[in-house]
Amino acid sequence: MDYPRDVHECHRCSDLAAEMAAALASASIVFKDNNKYSKKLVHGAETLYQFARDKRGRYSADITYASIFYNSTSYWDEFIWGATWLFYATGNTSYLERATSQACWSFKRTKGGLIQLNRGAPQPLQFVVQAAFLATLYADYLDAAGIPGWYCGLNFYTTQVMHDFSKTQIDYILGKNPRKMSYVVGYGQLYPKHVHHRAASIPKNKIKYTCEGGWKWRDTKKPDPNKIIGAMVGGPDKHDGFRDVRSRYYYTEPRLAGNEGLVAALVALSGKGKAATSIDMSTMFSKIPPMFPPMAPGPAPWKT
Repeated sequence: MDYPRDVHECHRCSDLAAEMAAALASASIVFKDNNKYSKKLVHGAETLYQFARDKRGRYSADITYASIFYNSTSYWDEFIWGATWLFYATGNTSYLERATSQACWSFKRTKGGLIQLNRGAPQPLQFVVQAAFLATLYADYLDAAGIPGWYCGLNFYTTQVMHDFSKTQIDYILGKNPRKMSYVVGYGQLYPKHVHHRAASIPKNKIKYTCEGGWKWRDTKKPDPNKIIGAMVGGPDKHDGFRDVRSRYYYTEPRLAGNEGLVAALVALSGKGKAATSIDMSTMFSKIPPMFPPMAPGPAPWKT
């Protein structure tokens, strides 16, 4: 891109700050072996999370230009996301309380089985992959603690049910759906070929196009000259329908918010039951205190 990408200040942006807190908190676990740097990341995460709680507001209300394309409707999901990762990073149970006090929702599914976490609005897959990742992560945590499942409201869900739920959602995305279409470019026989993405749709012809200059490639019916292999698009509508049209961005746009969740879900599911690739429980959950107090030692053996 050869046009300006301005930086904006945000003074009341709880959603953005809590999302950044989650990123720093999760990174502190990755860099656990570098104690000084890991603590610095945790400090940054806690500072940002407190800012998010104290200066409440949606980032797109503070930066109005962003609302045209990337409008935010609330910050409560980011509060949960940030608190979850801060709990993993610190073991502070106050973060767990914040994360779980609002973490149970009821949701609908399409006829094909895709959960509708955004109430049937467009681009559902970015929410689906995050839910699949979190369900698998939580199930792994319970397995590591030797707990068979947990309650959501009055319903009890085993860890196997959580894993199975995650798998069905990723399977849907990869082609096990009414359209038999993979929503990941390059995977399977049928996948989107008119992706709402400049680099995918503009040919390599040594010509620099302005933002408006690329519109003719956006509007062409020709398939993408450059396959953006591995990118997950916005996904189907609430009726399992999909239109492979570049200008219908709500069907065909790949987003970072969705693709990072897809990678996380795939990694979590691929490690299930495989010693070589399974989650490193000693690192991932090392800060978390036991859910139940240790049992008292048994009596001394009888002397004969």
